[in-house]
Amino acid sequence: MHDSNSMDQRAVGFLLRLIDTEAAVRVRRHIGAPPPGANERRVAHAVLQQIMVPPSVLVWILEEDDPELNAAVYGHPCADPTMRRAVLRGAPFGPDRRGPLPVADILRTYADEAPVPRDVVARGLVGALRAATSLKTARSAASVVLGHGDWRTVAAADRERPLPGYARWALSVRPDCPPALRAQVGPRVQTPRPGAPRDPNRTHVRTARRFCRRA
Repeated sequence: MHDSNSMDQRAVGFLLRLIDTEAAVRVRRHIGAPPPGANERRVAHAVLQQIMVPPSVLVWILEEDDPELNAAVYGHPCADPTMRRAVLRGAPFGPDRRGPLPVADILRTYADEAPVPRDVVARGLVGALRAATSLKTARSAASVVLGHGDWRTVAAADRERPLPGYARWALSVRPDCPPALRAQVGPRVQTPRPGAPRDPNRTHVRTARRFCRRA
């Protein structure tokens, strides 16, 4: 049987080896973790490409605004098209960070950005969000919200006139949605009654549709 504390320490150590910042040094000092070896960061990058991680972990890595780490996230199988678009455009994820960020040479040479959704081209970002009439079209429009400036634009548009329910849902479930905006536009998910049947593959869709009907 594995000791849960040692497993947690290894997991934290792995994440810290992905970065090389003053924050990581402070965390290591606080938890008593040893400094990384000369090749450990390279090994951690290689391991990252072989394991499935939640999108929130990839966002945490992107918040380092490190071109090398961004390239690793771009190539990760769990990265979604929005993350890849943001990396190619040099959109910053770290708080109070301004872009554009440098893009790794290998991405500038070989990577291509996915086409911008037609609704966004025709109506603009806010216009496409307001025109969304389904989860699919809302997610498509929300996928082009990149960087702090776009999030501020979306928040201001919703304050001026609430966005449609589907658009608000699509924005609130983005792993990089700012907490303040998530609180502003996110649905209030009711806790199921004890013993009520659950379908994990449909719960998010049912909740979204319930929220959209009330919005």
